[in-house]
Amino acid sequence: VQKFTGHGAEDSRADQFANEWGRSGKDPNHFRPAGLPKRY
Repeated sequence: VQKFTGHGAEDSRADQFANEWGRSGKDPNHFRPAGLPKRY
């Protein structure tokens, strides 16, 4: 299943960067969209 739509490679790089950011112990909320409900 294709996880990404549109610019797949670009989105994959961004996702990998975000995953590494989280694994390295940095603030995971750095990537949260403004106004996103707390449960997400």
